[in-house]
Amino acid sequence: MRILKSVIIYSTIVGLLFAGQTGKIAGTITDSQSGGGLAGCNVLVKGTPFGASSDANGEYYIINLSPGSYDLEFSMIGYASYTAEGVSVNIDVTTPVNAALVTEAVQMSGVSVTAEKPAIENTLTSSKQIVSGELMASMAITDVNDVIKTLPGVTEFGGKLHIRGGRSGEEMYLVDGASVTNAVMGGEAIPVNPGMVGELQLITGTFNAEYGQAMSGLFNTVLKEPTDGFHASFGFRTTLGQDYFRADAGDFSGTDVYAETMEIVDDQGNYTNAAENTDYTKTVIGGEKTIMDFSAGFGSGAFGGIFSLRQLDDAGRLPGLAEDLMNVQAKFTFQLGSNLKLSAEVMNYSRNGFYDPAYDAERMDAGMDMWQWLWAMDQYPRTEESNTQFGVTANYVMSPSTNITVRADMMMRKVEDGAKNGSGFVDFDGNAQ
Repeated sequence: MRILKSVIIYSTIVGLLFAGQTGKIAGTITDSQSGGGLAGCNVLVKGTPFGASSDANGEYYIINLSPGSYDLEFSMIGYASYTAEGVSVNIDVTTPVNAALVTEAVQMSGVSVTAEKPAIENTLTSSKQIVSGELMASMAITDVNDVIKTLPGVTEFGGKLHIRGGRSGEEMYLVDGASVTNAVMGGEAIPVNPGMVGELQLITGTFNAEYGQAMSGLFNTVLKEPTDGFHASFGFRTTLGQDYFRADAGDFSGTDVYAETMEIVDDQGNYTNAAENTDYTKTVIGGEKTIMDFSAGFGSGAFGGIFSLRQLDDAGRLPGLAEDLMNVQAKFTFQLGSNLKLSAEVMNYSRNGFYDPAYDAERMDAGMDMWQWLWAMDQYPRTEESNTQFGVTANYVMSPSTNITVRADMMMRKVEDGAKNGSGFVDFDGNAQ
């Protein structure tokens, strides 16, 4: 009979401080002939309830805009309408958009221009890299980390991300302004599915005062906003029967084979021979790797939602190395009038896979090599992990220059590590000093 010894870790985090989630557009509206500022010119962000009117100097600004691309329409009696297309809005960034209106003596069509993103952000005091959701959707990637690895200052070693030479786990992860950093071990507790990313920012160097508890860098992700209508997408990837083995595991020419008599440690701490089927070159004991992605969204007037599901099944090179994970994420928004917007997010990341007890080495009997059990089939320790985050945000626009954002979020983390005993496997807890 096999007994599963378990260690359960719970942690709950309530977010009180959160990062910026919106951007700003500002500029000056002038007469194309005299160059003087135009007062009372209407500025409308197409497809949204946002807009502004220029002051006596022709200046205007629009706040509380979610990251993305917008079209701005400038209109005033006596002047031809002017449209700026493709204006890019980023988190915590003021995008300048100026307009010079032409006097309309006779009826004429409007003037449309395409906004250009400035090459240098002259107000930036830290190093910042921005990746939009549209750009990410056009890239051949498996997950968000594939994009992050292409950014300056980021390297990958051993499957871990390192920013500017720092250690893995020193960075901070934010989603819609709330931390999703693993408070116990560091790193990202809930990876964001690629289909849910509206904008991703990597900030390194001198952080703003709104950020804290980060050393090497900070990842700030804003989830997509629901759009009108219904849309859905489905993706499926597999290894298509290719050999699972890689070059770093040996050439597998028939001679590079691990011995089936490799010694392991039983539950009494004695050395014994490993089980059969430990020939590492037998592809029959391996399996395929599949990734399934599904996303859907809807929007109807003031209410909308977006949903994303990712499921990964990895049979592993050996039976004990199999891994399954599921990542479910959803966001809903509700616009109450023109001043109040409510949004709610829920994310759950669950994983069932191989447990690496490296950090428990000191708990084992002295002189016992913890890797002696490596080739023992069906005797691998397992871990079950579940991370869930709930978040609610209320945004109220008090005036054209003032808005209030209130957010509450909670993260729940559960980790269960188990090791078998009674089948030739070391009971870590039972052998603790």
